[in-house]
This record gives sequence, structure tokens and C-alpha cells, in this order.
Amino acid sequence: MAAPRSTHSLRVRSYEIRPDGYAGNASFLNWFQEAAFANSTQFGYSPDRYQELGVYWVMRETDMEIVERPRYSEQIDISTWIADMRRVQAFRQYEARRADGTLLARGSTKWAMIDLATMRPRRIHESIIEAIHPAQDFILEEMTWPTVEGESFGTERRVSFYEEDELAHVNNAVYLNWIEDNAQRAAAQAGLPTPEFTRHLLEYRLPAFKDEIVGVRSVVAPQGEGWAWSHEVYRAEEVLIRAKSLSERRDDA
Repeated sequence: MAAPRSTHSLRVRSYEIRPDGYAGNASFLNWFQEAAFANSTQFGYSPDRYQELGVYWVMRETDMEIVERPRYSEQIDISTWIADMRRVQAFRQYEARRADGTLLARGSTKWAMIDLATMRPRRIHESIIEAIHPAQDFILEEMTWPTVEGESFGTERRVSFYEEDELAHVNNAVYLNWIEDNAQRAAAQAGLPTPEFTRHLLEYRLPAFKDEIVGVRSVVAPQGEGWAWSHEVYRAEEVLIRAKSLSERRDDA
């Protein structure tokens, strides 16, 4: 039986546009997450239904390839499906395309089911697996990431209340904004052109919360005609996020 797939259309909003005239990469993560909830709802498991069951999904890993970024008011079609489920984890796939079918981005996220009472992992109920019946259709191949060594560049920030999500910790897409912001500053300090990111891999280890002081550090090294990056988001001695990225020179740089 084929896994339930669905496609959800939207238009790029003005507040998603960056100074270069294109939507930021974190917008893809927001769109992917919205499509995931819409897809699950379509097959009987809405956020409210999960709340009734005392469970919820939290993102553990994101792997995203960015091909092109859209401009204001463009229609974006987000397709999504579950490729696999294992004990407490679900592996969800995504494609973002223009209305004419042009590929903009694709991604894979690893979600973990948690018990809302304990906030600990909980085995996925068989009824959910039966409703979603995974497709074993993965869209991104795991890549061998280059080793990135060198001097790191870091910044610190205080977590704001508007960066929290419904579980009262920092939204997944916010971490990507922090990482790209720090990388932009690191590139400027190193005399490198403004990076245009083409791939991101984020591993979510621990959440950050309102009013905490968190740091972001990035290391960059040449990779082919572009650059490879290694990032960490940390709180005191705890690493919250480990991430890796690839970038190329932006045309306007």
C-alpha cells in the first residue's frame, strides 16, 4: 500500500523575503513543518488528536538541499510523505516546487514521538503506522560530509519569547536563522563572499528556552568551488545543536 502523500500550496509572504529579494532558507523548514501537520491531519492525526493521545512529535534531525529560493508571491507546492517508521521515530520526506514544477528544495526530517506527560520518547502506536503506512521512499541520499577544521567564529544571544513554539522551546527553524546569521558574520570577518547555502544538516540534541543565553560558533573551510561549514549552538558547556552546511559564492557577492 502506498504511503499517504499530499501536496500543500502556498504563496511566499512579504515578511519571508530577505534583503536580496528571495525567501530565506528557514522558510523552507517552516513550510515543511506546516505541510507535515497538514498531511498527518488529512489522514486522521491532527495536532489536537495527538494532544488527546498524550503524545507529540519533536524534530531530531533535518537534512535539506536548497536548489533555488523563491521570490515574493510565488506559488510554492510542498509535497510530503512518511518514508519509514521505527519504534519512536518517523522519517518524513519533502519536496518544494514552483507551480511549473521547478524543484526549489527537498528535505528529510527525523521526528521522535514523545509522551507529553514525561517529555520522554514513546513508541509509535500501531494505529498511527497503519494509517500512514510508510513508503520506504527516501528522497535524499546521506552524504559523506567533509571534515572542517580551523578557527571558529562565535556570537551570543538571549532567547526571545517570540522564538518559542507551542512546546515552549525554540522553534526548529529559528536555529537555522541563528546559524546562517553567525555564518554571514564569520564569512565577513574572514574576508569571504556572502555564502549562498545549498545544503544544511541539523541535529537537534537539546532545546533552548526563553531568556537563556546561547552561543553559536561556526568553522569554515574551502570545499571544491565553495565552502564547507561546521556549526554548534551551545548553552554553557552543553551542545544543543550540531550542524553542517555547504555553501557557494552568491552571484551578487
